[in-house]
Amino acid sequence: MYRAMVVDDEPAALEFICSVIDKKCSGFEIAAQAGNGEEALELMDAVKPDIVITDIKMPRMDGIVLVSRLHEQYPEVATVIVSGYQDFEYAKGAIQSGVSDYLLKPLKPSDMQNLLRRIEIKLDRLYHNRRTELMRAMCGSGNFENKLNIDRYFPSPVYYAAIIRKNGLPKRFTRQTGFEIFSTEDEAVMLYGRDEMEALYLYPEDMLGGKPFFDTVRQWYDQEQEPRCYITAVYHNAPFQISLFPGIVKTLYNKLDECIVVGQNQFIEDKEKTHGNEPAHREQEQRKLVENLMRSENGDRLLDETGKLVDIWRDAGHNQLYIENQLRSILNYLNEKPDFTNIYGNCAFLLDEMLYNAASMEELKREVTALLRLTIPAHSKAEADETERLFKVILTYLRSHMEEPLTIGALCEKFKLSQATLSRWFRKYKGMSFGNYLTETRVEKAKQMLSQNPDIHIKDVAERLGYSDQFYFSRIFRSIVGICPSDFAHNGKQQSKNEELA
Repeated sequence: MYRAMVVDDEPAALEFICSVIDKKCSGFEIAAQAGNGEEALELMDAVKPDIVITDIKMPRMDGIVLVSRLHEQYPEVATVIVSGYQDFEYAKGAIQSGVSDYLLKPLKPSDMQNLLRRIEIKLDRLYHNRRTELMRAMCGSGNFENKLNIDRYFPSPVYYAAIIRKNGLPKRFTRQTGFEIFSTEDEAVMLYGRDEMEALYLYPEDMLGGKPFFDTVRQWYDQEQEPRCYITAVYHNAPFQISLFPGIVKTLYNKLDECIVVGQNQFIEDKEKTHGNEPAHREQEQRKLVENLMRSENGDRLLDETGKLVDIWRDAGHNQLYIENQLRSILNYLNEKPDFTNIYGNCAFLLDEMLYNAASMEELKREVTALLRLTIPAHSKAEADETERLFKVILTYLRSHMEEPLTIGALCEKFKLSQATLSRWFRKYKGMSFGNYLTETRVEKAKQMLSQNPDIHIKDVAERLGYSDQFYFSRIFRSIVGICPSDFAHNGKQQSKNEELA
C-alpha cells in the first residue's frame, strides 16, 4: 500500500480528501497531513510518502513552490495539485515543474479515484524497476552502496532468502553466460538470477502467513524437479532486515559454490557444514595413470581410465568446483595442441560448458571421454564430414520441437554428438551458445504469437514454447525484450488500433 501526504490549509478540504482516499482508494493510506508547504517539507524525511496531494494556494509556501522543491529533493515522489477552475492555467504550468497531475475543485470522489488508480500503476512500475536495479546491485552485479531510500522500495520489516539452481554453477570462462533473470511486476516476491537456471528469492516475512520459511523453499524445490536436471536449494532460515541482504547473498552464493554436486539434488541450510574434498589414495593413483596415458597418447586406454577416474569422483561425492579444478589440470595439455585449440577452442571454455550442462556424472563422463576422443586422429575426419548439413538438420529439429523441454544433453544423445562438438557448431555458425540460441528463438516465436493474436493467454504461449511455468517464461521474455509479454501484446494491439484509425 502506498503512503499519501495531503497538504491543505483548509481543515474541511483536508478532511474531505483524506476521507475520499480512505474510502475509495484501496491502494493508498494517509501517512500524514500538513497545513502548508513548509510543514510538508519538514515531514518528508520522517513520513517518506509515495505521493503528495497539495492545494495550490496556501500561506507561507504554496503548492507550486512545494511541488518544485519536492521535484528537486524527492524526484521519485508523485505529486498532485488541487486547484480551482480560475487557477487552471496556473496549475497546468505546474506540470512543467514536475507535478504528476492536477485535480479541479469542486473535487469529485470519482476523479480522485481514477487519478490515483493511474498513479498507482505508474508507481507499481517505477518501484518494480527500482527494486530490480537494487536487487541486481545487492547481488553483486552492479554498484551498491547502502542507499538511503532502500526502505522505500523494500518496505517489509524483515525478509528471508533462498537460492535455487538447476544443474551446474554459472559459466565463468565463456562470454555467453545466459540472460539475467528478474521477477515480473505480477510477482509479489522479488528474485534475481545470474542466468536463466537460477532464482535467488527475497521473501517478505508477512507473506509467510505464520508458516516456516523452510516449507515455502521446499515447495519451490519440489516444483523445480524435472527429467535431465538436478536441483540445489540453499536457504537462509533466519529473518533479516533489508540492509543485511548483500552479506546474506554472499553467504548463499558461497554455500552454493561449496555444495553443488553434479547430478545430486540437495536441500541445504546455509549454516550447514560442507564436507571436505580431499582425494583418497586410489583417486591420486588413478589420476597419475590418466596423466601418464595422456602424455603417451595411448588413446584407447586413456578413454577407459579417464572414465574410471570420473566414477571415483562420483562415488566420493566431490563437488563441482573440485572436479572442475581436477579436470582443468588434467586437460590443460590440450591447450598446447594447436590443431585442437584452432578447431575446438580453449579447453577451459569447453569444460565450463560441459559442467554447466551435465545433468549427471554419467553424462559428464561421456562428455569428458568424448572431448578426449576428439584428440585421437582416427576419429577427427569422420566427425568433420557433413557438419553443415547435420547442423541444419539440428536447427530444423529445434524449431519443430519448441514445445518440448529441450536440453543440449538430450540433443547430443539424439544426434550422437558430444557437447563440445555441438557447442563449437553453435559458436561457429550462430555466434552464441546453444542455450542462448534456444532462448532467443523461443522468445522470437513468442513475439510472433503475441503479435498475431494479442488476446492469447500468456500461459498458452509459454506452454507452446516448452515452458511449464508462466512466470518463468515471463521473466525470460522480459530479460530479452525489456517488457513483459502482456505489455508487448498490449502495445501491439494499441498499434493496430492506431493504424486502423489513421
